[in-house]
Amino acid sequence: MSESGDQHFSRVDRPASASGGLPNAGVGLHGPHFVQSPSLDGRLRGDLPAMEMKFLLSEAQAREVEDYLRPSLSLDPHADPQSGYSLTTLYVDTPQMDVYHRRGRFRLFKFRVRRYGAAQQIYLERKSKRGMEVRKRRTQVPLEEVALLAGGSSPRGWSGTWFHAQIRRSEFQPVCLLSYDRSAYFGQASEGPIRLTFDRNICGHRTGDWLFSQSRPAQALLGDQVVCEMKFRGALPDLFKRAVCEFRLTPVGVSKYRHCLDATGAVGSGELKSA
Repeated sequence: MSESGDQHFSRVDRPASASGGLPNAGVGLHGPHFVQSPSLDGRLRGDLPAMEMKFLLSEAQAREVEDYLRPSLSLDPHADPQSGYSLTTLYVDTPQMDVYHRRGRFRLFKFRVRRYGAAQQIYLERKSKRGMEVRKRRTQVPLEEVALLAGGSSPRGWSGTWFHAQIRRSEFQPVCLLSYDRSAYFGQASEGPIRLTFDRNICGHRTGDWLFSQSRPAQALLGDQVVCEMKFRGALPDLFKRAVCEFRLTPVGVSKYRHCLDATGAVGSGELKSA
């Protein structure tokens, strides 16, 4: 999957400004890029790779881990201290569900469109993952421009053209819409920035539209379980390592996207079932 060599480093095409009020926007209390995910930092030659470790916890376990790590980290400045913030993510796949089945070149990549809360901006994202190593490319565009993704061509000079080209080339179509609540924290380790997130109330439904409205009732996907993610560069930082040992945490592979399709019975015989 060629992107003019872009797959070799993480990239933020159009960082949000602080006035955008968006989590993970890349502008924080300690300068640009400090509060965002390590996978979104511009990676230069010699930089340590961005890593992501996931855990599936009960609510009680999540609260223990959060209470243990909170004093050593800072709350994401865009989040509400009590409720964090909400995310809505629209996932796409090929007609044969190649991303879901991890076939060929789609084994390492996911393409999605993400919205934070009720923001009037969205992010066009490509996420690649090999083991625990993660790389992302994202572009911010106005919410109404999501409609451009359904067209056969994109306007000249549009910042989302790279994403639209992938939509057309791979025949991607909307598959499901997920939403959840996130608590997020950030900090700094010797290897670079670190980030800790807890995703709760994860739900989703099938969709074939380029829309962020809940057009049908969403289905709870993981019950009261919480997805905890530790994001860092290089080796697991001592702070996270102590928490893993203290609470005997076991990393797991958790895909909200696959959970949604499995729960809604969307996939059969290698192809997307009709809604």
